[in-house]
Amino acid sequence: MSLKIVRITEGESYKLSDNEFQSFSLFLRSNPSIPAKIKGKSLFFDEYIIGSITAGNTSIIIEPRIRGMKTNDYFEMQLFVEGIESDNLSTLLGESNQYGLEQSLVNLFLSQTVKLTRKGLEGRFTNKVDLTNIIHGRILVERIHPLDLMNDRVPVEYSTYSLNTIENKIIRLALNKCRQLVQTSDQLKNIGIVSPYFENINVLSSEYKVLKDKLSHTYTSYANNFYPLELKLAEKIIEGITLNMKKNELLGSSYLVNSNNIFESYGRKVIKDGFRMKVEKWKEPQRMA
Repeated sequence: MSLKIVRITEGESYKLSDNEFQSFSLFLRSNPSIPAKIKGKSLFFDEYIIGSITAGNTSIIIEPRIRGMKTNDYFEMQLFVEGIESDNLSTLLGESNQYGLEQSLVNLFLSQTVKLTRKGLEGRFTNKVDLTNIIHGRILVERIHPLDLMNDRVPVEYSTYSLNTIENKIIRLALNKCRQLVQTSDQLKNIGIVSPYFENINVLSSEYKVLKDKLSHTYTSYANNFYPLELKLAEKIIEGITLNMKKNELLGSSYLVNSNNIFESYGRKVIKDGFRMKVEKWKEPQRMA
């Protein structure tokens, strides 16, 4: 069954059919942090919420209320505030504007991943120690044990090159999530292009927080200059998109943001970058003369 696309404006509600009521009720119960609620048979969103939410066979795209502004305009502002910049960002977002924020992020990430893999994944050399009778590295004389000698084995340290790095593991997790969200032939094509590069990258979704913490405490310079942007987009995929899965079936997904918060953050950053004086947001309203 094809996906039903519904477009509403920020601040509006949507009246659910009986089937939609069941799908969206289940999704919201499973994800209480989503800024939406059902009253009667209508779906309401918190103030200033834009983006997209999908449950069952219905995808609701919430457009900004400001005339002339599109969801991707806010998305680009959000990326700018978070330091995610690219020369072709506007072009890529413009090509996916009809699909809503979630699909725009998926398109942007997959397009960037294709560029990353074409230039080549980066790995690291790590030291390993084996007990062996084949000398292929440095013999650790200080760790030789008589019992090992009796078995014709000595400890040997050697270097091996591996693509199982923190960065590649985070990207693999984002790719795993994107596979559940693919809707277009271009997305399928890009998934097919990049997947072989990551098939031997071993990682579990439960490892993400530890990987992110390690990455934040590691300084790395990359020969492949696509890595910094790729990692920021991967983090947004992992942290920003909510999935509701039952076994291997996708029951729903959402990417919803607060347009007011984005606009304020964007304005503060533009002013802060343009002025030498300190710019900060007041915690309480101030009386002006």
